[in-house]
Amino acid sequence: MFTCDGQMAIDTPYLATERLLPYYCFRYGAIGWEFGGVPWWTFDPWRFGWHPFIRQSDDGSRYYWIRYPNGDGYLAYPGTPFGIEGPIGSIRMEQVREGLEDYELLKMAGRRADAADESTPCGRALAAARALVSIPNKGGLRSLSILPDPSEVQRVRESILDIHVSEDSIATQ
Repeated sequence: MFTCDGQMAIDTPYLATERLLPYYCFRYGAIGWEFGGVPWWTFDPWRFGWHPFIRQSDDGSRYYWIRYPNGDGYLAYPGTPFGIEGPIGSIRMEQVREGLEDYELLKMAGRRADAADESTPCGRALAAARALVSIPNKGGLRSLSILPDPSEVQRVRESILDIHVSEDSIATQ
C-alpha cells in the first residue's frame, strides 16, 4: 500500500491525481492506497481552498512547519449549508470512482493471453496505462509534472474499452 498524503492539489483540477491512484496500484502491484483525510478541512472549505502552515514531526522529536497543497483532502464537503445531513461528494471523489473503474478494466485486460505482448492492441494499451504514472515524482503542488497532458488518461481508458468491446463482439458472434 502507499500514501497519497500531500499529493492532491486543486490548483490542477484537470490532472485528477485521485484518478491516477489505481494506475499506480496497477503499475507497481500495490493493493491499495490511503487518504490522510477525506474531509480534511483546516478552514471552511466553502470559503477557502487552501491550508495554513502546520507544525509536524516525522519522528516525534524534530518538528518543522509545512503547508500541504491547496485542497489536499478536499474529497467531500459539508452538506449542512445545503440542508443535507452528511457529506457532499466532490468532482475529485468522482475521479476516485472513475479510477477504480479504470483499474477493473486494466485488471480484466491484464488477464488476456496477449496482455504482455506490446505488439498487440491489448499489450500496447496496458503499456500506455503503466506509462501514465511513475514513482518517484514531484507530485503535490508540482502535479503537472506528473501528467502534462491530462487527456491521456481518457485516451488510455478508451483504448482499454475498445479491447473489451471488440472481445465481447467476437464472443457473441
